[in-house]
Amino acid sequence: MPVSDADYRNIAGSLPPAAVSQYLAATGDWTLETRQDGIREIWRLAAPLQSRGSGLVGTRPRGRIMLPLATDFVDFGQHFRDALSALATINDWTPLQLEREILATRADLFLVRLDQGQSGDSIPLRQAETTVEAIHKMLRAAAMTTVAPNQRFRGGRLPAPVSAFLEDEVRLGHTQRARIREELLQREEPVRHETLVGMVASLSREEDSFSGDEAASVVISAEIRGRRRNVHLILTGRQHDLAIQAYRLKLPMVITGDLIYARRSWRLEGNVELDEGTLLRQIAETRWANS
Repeated sequence: MPVSDADYRNIAGSLPPAAVSQYLAATGDWTLETRQDGIREIWRLAAPLQSRGSGLVGTRPRGRIMLPLATDFVDFGQHFRDALSALATINDWTPLQLEREILATRADLFLVRLDQGQSGDSIPLRQAETTVEAIHKMLRAAAMTTVAPNQRFRGGRLPAPVSAFLEDEVRLGHTQRARIREELLQREEPVRHETLVGMVASLSREEDSFSGDEAASVVISAEIRGRRRNVHLILTGRQHDLAIQAYRLKLPMVITGDLIYARRSWRLEGNVELDEGTLLRQIAETRWANS
């Protein structure tokens, strides 16, 4: 489904600029370049290292975003939505996913799945009311235990910190049923030995402290369970050099390893093996065709 400006307008209403700034700082991928207090911030995302000769040297910005801070500016809304849209595009997230990732920086999130006999994306109103009340009681009990672990609550007026927490800090969100199912499957999915075919989306050099060889952190775009995913892996030595050539010539790589999903990202680990013969043949054919 296409994403419209209205989608970002909806999440912009629930996200203060300070929350976005805190998220960018917490990721570790973004660097704050400049800041005008109360006006704006410029954040930079480092790109994969650029190739020169036979190795990867130097860096250049892969992108910058301007995060507006002055909410009283006439064009604040449009610039803020542009920044949110850029973040969603870079991470391949929907607006809803982006909102949840930003809020997760400032709060703890937990998901609740409601099992029901009939299929569909809705539940009876009474069931929704009962569910929300049960969640409220659970959070109230947890807050009371935190504030007064040795005191038994027997009803009456809640302590001020507990009331403030329940009234000001707790928020209820929802997500698509399919998305919930997907997350649960990914979290429960065991490690599988898989062979993936994908294009190199990005390369950045890393120091291999064990062997001293050149090592590259590689992201390939490959199909997993019928959907295109970014998969992270590390290649060293000869495989590292071949990955650089595949990146330059825009050739797919065939890679085998242990496919895992952890910390909201797909990774290929274990004994990662690149099909060098297939890639070398493609490199030779491409160079011959271009000669």
